[in-house]
Amino acid sequence: MVDMAISQEMVRMLSDHKADVRKKGAAEVQSKVEELRRAKNGNAVHELIRTVRARFLKQADAWELRKGGLLAVSAIAIGLGSAGITDFVAELVEAPLELFNDSDTAIKYHAAECLYNVARVARGLLLAQFGDIFGGICRLKCNTDRRVLNASDTLDVILRNIATESTAFSAESFVKTVGMHIQRTEPRIRQHVLSWLLLLDSVPEISLLQHLPRFLGGVFAMLADPDAKISGLAKKVLDTYLRRLRECAAAAPDDRLTIVSEQDVEWGDVMSMAIDACAEVATRSNALTWIIDILTLAGSRMIPYIPRILKVMLSCVADDQEAIRRKASQAVENLASLFLSTPATDEAIKAVLAGMLETLTQALRHPEEAKRCALECMLMVLDRHPELISEWNPKLFPNILSLLTSSDEVVELALEVLAMTTRDNSTEFRDFLTRLVSLLQGEGYTHMSRAGHIIRTLAKITPSGVLFSDLSDILSRVSDVGFVSSLVTNINMILLTSPELLPLRNILKRALHDPDAKALFEKLYSCWSYNPVSLLGLCLLARAYEHAYTLVQAFGEMEMTVGMLLEIDKLIQMIESPVFTYLRLALLEPEDNPYLVKTLFGILMLLPQSPAFHDLHKRLKSVNTVCSLKPMTAHVDPAPVKRKSVNDTRPRSPHSKSSVRDALPLDWHRMLSHFRQVEAQKEAYAKVGFRCVAPDDSGRRMQDSAMGAKPPLVPSAAEPKEQQDLDTLSVVRTETEDC
Repeated sequence: MVDMAISQEMVRMLSDHKADVRKKGAAEVQSKVEELRRAKNGNAVHELIRTVRARFLKQADAWELRKGGLLAVSAIAIGLGSAGITDFVAELVEAPLELFNDSDTAIKYHAAECLYNVARVARGLLLAQFGDIFGGICRLKCNTDRRVLNASDTLDVILRNIATESTAFSAESFVKTVGMHIQRTEPRIRQHVLSWLLLLDSVPEISLLQHLPRFLGGVFAMLADPDAKISGLAKKVLDTYLRRLRECAAAAPDDRLTIVSEQDVEWGDVMSMAIDACAEVATRSNALTWIIDILTLAGSRMIPYIPRILKVMLSCVADDQEAIRRKASQAVENLASLFLSTPATDEAIKAVLAGMLETLTQALRHPEEAKRCALECMLMVLDRHPELISEWNPKLFPNILSLLTSSDEVVELALEVLAMTTRDNSTEFRDFLTRLVSLLQGEGYTHMSRAGHIIRTLAKITPSGVLFSDLSDILSRVSDVGFVSSLVTNINMILLTSPELLPLRNILKRALHDPDAKALFEKLYSCWSYNPVSLLGLCLLARAYEHAYTLVQAFGEMEMTVGMLLEIDKLIQMIESPVFTYLRLALLEPEDNPYLVKTLFGILMLLPQSPAFHDLHKRLKSVNTVCSLKPMTAHVDPAPVKRKSVNDTRPRSPHSKSSVRDALPLDWHRMLSHFRQVEAQKEAYAKVGFRCVAPDDSGRRMQDSAMGAKPPLVPSAAEPKEQQDLDTLSVVRTETEDC
């Protein structure tokens, strides 16, 4: 049978070691094939191909036979011609491809040359074996021999021409083939794959957009290639296909120029690829660009992916690179726009809320930027879905409390979330304040420096009356009197200086006439008793001048410590501030406010000869109070004007008869007795060496924070105590003047 398919003479010439002889043998084969084609003897051609493959190409120990066999295959293809090769393409392609793995580089070269000759004849018919040929070229590109590489390039060129010219090219088949090689790490193969992706994008009749998920991940991975040429080519591919996605989304549904509509794009899988690519530093920037655009292009189809996107973005917003942080913030904004533009009743949104909660809660343990972003997202979600508050609160509450030692911005956002989750539940808000007090009290009062900012922020976002009332009630039950005294100093300074608490200060000014203000004053009094000077300031604020004078007298029975002198110094500075303008104006009527004058003189007598003493002395001297005082009789506590109605704006003296009649009775004896009991308790603690925070230190920090001053200097422990006291008074005085 072999002799019938091919003559012995042909075998001899094809097996000769001389190239010229082998070529003559190939010419004989070509002539024989042409005769068979004209005779339409296809079976004989099939038999000839099988004989050549078995007799020549499979002879691994004779390179002359393999070379002759490859020449014979080329001759068969040429002899068949483009019209007669149809039924024989598969066999003619398989024959040289088998030798692409040959150990002899010369054989590989001749095999590539043979396949090139077959391709020239078969043209578009070759596309049925596209995957095998593409893989064969990839194998050739792994060689180091220059002739083999050149042959692979030549073969690749004709394959590209065939693919771009033929209408039978299958994108599905190509993507399947590329998927087998996209994860290869050899530089030449990567470059080969990327160049094909760019080539096919340039062909208007071919679109790979609907197949993006099958190769996109591999292209992202190539961004991390150490070869700058390959990583640059991968970026070019990504930019090109992202541009195609934009064009596809922008095209009208009936646009005939659009090969693939946006409905054909697997947006979810594409987004998953981009999300996965964010895990690597080298691919993160480009992946974020894709995420930003896909959120805009795909719209509501991305709702199921919100938790995954959030998780990645919250990690990226804390990245070391500014460009990454900026892109991540943009992605979060796009995500927020998508969330807010979707109706709250949408079932798709409801389905992802639980995942969002889990993601946002986990992010609260990340770096500061991630915490900030997560809290902003929480505020957005809770504002949009208030029905979730009862479900979220138990999970968020412990995490929010742990954030109160973070940066100021994070603390403010955390407290906003807390206020939103507790605004309709006074019990939970009170529970939070209790935990807040425990936090400030724990770890040796190390978090006391945060108290001022936390209280001021809470005063902005919660009803200040409720805040101070509940906080006073909680502090009154704390046994650590030193801690309470220190915290009261801080809170009192906030009360007297924060612009947000102006409404609360106005309420307290009516404490002697308004029942609600009276109840609030009494509650604050109980807590403020732990710090005598703060209590004095509270009474001056409430215009309870007679009781203030009683307190000043009680000060004479107490040991005047440096802490108290410092606080009195600061109180005098507060009296000179706009907060107590009404008090200074009341000095113009000393006959109506005798206890105010006596209180200020009492404070003057408590002070040593210091700058604060001279300031207050000048203030009292300028009013010429000694000359204007009339013989004093018994007075009830003066109070601010109480008007008959909100429309009655007629001015009245604070001590007019109507004012005296309208004043609400306060149990001053009981309140004073409570103050004395607290002082006795503090003295007992001091005797047993109870450790407390010095109110002068924390109070000074609180005032400095409220008024914008620099941190006070701390005197050296090596200096004599008397010198330290005088220096401390001088430093506080100087800093207050600077403010």
